[in-house]
Amino acid sequence: MPEPISSPSLRLLRLRKRPDFLRAATGVKWVAPAFVLQAYQRFPPDPNGPRLGFTATRRVGGAVQRNFARRRLKEATRAVFAGKARAGTDYVLIARGTTGGHEFDLILADLDRALQMVHKRLDASRRSDKTATLKSSSGALSAPLKQPGQ
Repeated sequence: MPEPISSPSLRLLRLRKRPDFLRAATGVKWVAPAFVLQAYQRFPPDPNGPRLGFTATRRVGGAVQRNFARRRLKEATRAVFAGKARAGTDYVLIARGTTGGHEFDLILADLDRALQMVHKRLDASRRSDKTATLKSSSGALSAPLKQPGQ
């Protein structure tokens, strides 16, 4: 299991490129009333620490509402991710329409819970990947390949 980042002063790296956001969308996610948290475990894990991306679509509102929602999510991640984010993991926070009007304490509590659940799902998917790899590499499940025409 990857170790959480313990230094509260650690600067989280930002996701900036579209392929990174798309890759995170293929990982696990947790939906909360004010946001959606997506996470993707990079292989091999990057020792530079976790990377974080924020997005707010036009469904959230105009530019002012979207910027306000992103700022609230950024501040929440500073408080919650400091000792809990894992190195080698990409996180994307997607603002929802209620992000701007949601109580900040509830956003913090939801983000803490979402982070726990995303880590739990990442661990479960990694365990199932390892067992699938072990079963297929044991040779018992694989049959010899036949050449065409045999």
